Amino acid sequence: RALPEIGLMRYDFISEAPGVWRMLETNTACPGGTTICASTRDAWLACGPIGDVGAAFDPIRFPVDDPTGFVRHLYATACRAAGTDQPTIAVLNDRASLTFEVDLWVRQHERLRRSGVVGGDFLVGDIRELEVADGRAWLRGAPVALIHNKVNPVDVLPSDPAVRGWLAASRTPGVEF
Repeated sequence: RALPEIGLMRYDFISEAPGVWRMLETNTACPGGTTICASTRDAWLACGPIGDVGAAFDPIRFPVDDPTGFVRHLYATACRAAGTDQPTIAVLNDRASLTFEVDLWVRQHERLRRSGVVGGDFLVGDIRELEVADGRAWLRGAPVALIHNKVNPVDVLPSDPAVRGWLAASRTPGVEF
């Protein structure tokens, strides 16, 4: 919990028969749960006897213990990619799938933006809405510095012409994908 963050993408497989494996799912929902776990930790520490114990011992906090930590991480990464403190972050999914935590991130970004902690825009869209033009990725007319994919790549056909922009964005310099 105290080490610098890493980008995580992993696959879960199940054994169907001896020596036969099948992909069960991709864990593209990562950091699925980190926001909820941090919020739950804060709730536990704020109530009853657990809160009293927490106050008495002053537990160590790490960045991952902050419910807004992931949104802050996306913002910092987008700032580095865009070279500005007003970047556009895009969280993309596939046909409104894998939406766990996304609404919460939008609300957190808005609260942090109003308090002056972060800047720029936080957009949510479908991978089919992404376009690449003039060497940049665009979502609904806004230049995008960072794309966080909540997409199961097994469900996306690279031959689908509707995802050309999304695939091109993955190869576009200046876009953190």
